[in-house]
Amino acid sequence: MSVAECLRRYITEHVGEKVIDRRRQEIAARHIERHFDGNGICTVDIAASRKYRDVRRLDGVSDATIRRELGVLAAAAEHCLRWRHIGRENMPSIELPMLPVNEAPWLRDFEMAKVLEAAQGRLGDFVRLAYYTASRRGAIERLRRCQIDLDRRTISLRAPNETVLQQRSKKRRPVVPIVDELLPVVARLVNEPSEWLLGSPAPMYRPFRQMMERLGFSDRAHPHVLRHSRATHLLLKGVDIYLVAKLLGDTVATVERVYGHACPDTLRRVA
Repeated sequence: MSVAECLRRYITEHVGEKVIDRRRQEIAARHIERHFDGNGICTVDIAASRKYRDVRRLDGVSDATIRRELGVLAAAAEHCLRWRHIGRENMPSIELPMLPVNEAPWLRDFEMAKVLEAAQGRLGDFVRLAYYTASRRGAIERLRRCQIDLDRRTISLRAPNETVLQQRSKKRRPVVPIVDELLPVVARLVNEPSEWLLGSPAPMYRPFRQMMERLGFSDRAHPHVLRHSRATHLLLKGVDIYLVAKLLGDTVATVERVYGHACPDTLRRVA
């Protein structure tokens, strides 16, 4: 079986049925297919994995992305093995790039203040919503007015029209409080005529990245840094790690692992 056919079967039989973010898998599959053009899945070995890594590095792609792309190829091979499209003797030997063990990127208080000051208009609303709710970008981009309860001062991050797959996602979408700093923003947005809180479900990744690069934060130019920053700031202020985990929709173990660098005192107390 060719690499292309293995990927096609994986995308059709598994990703299309069980994966929420199908687009990311399909993009990764295209890069893999283009590189291994016509090669059989059984020919992919550690040397071929390293060659793919080196070629993608020359394109300016990060090791994290390369790791994810090769991970899609590995998952496709495992899928074809389980479905008996190939035998174990045809399984590839894939080596994933090693990633450095780094703390989660975040913005210090004065850096976050600089971002809040620079973010204006809809981008400013997005930044404040994402930071103070510690939510993921997609949840904020697609936030609807019906998910806001001003009387209780809460925001439900679970969309009203979620599919069964989205409801079962590991990325939990809790009900989060509307803190004092966020209340004026939310109160203004819910009074606007659009169904969507930000006017439309327009993507905010590129505008946010451009602003961060202008501010000199190119190394932390992904919107997810707002979630990391909020969690870290709360832990540094002594907020109980259980409450932070509840806000994030994560487990305490995940918060300890990702943000442990920021709260050694809290971790010692928990231990």
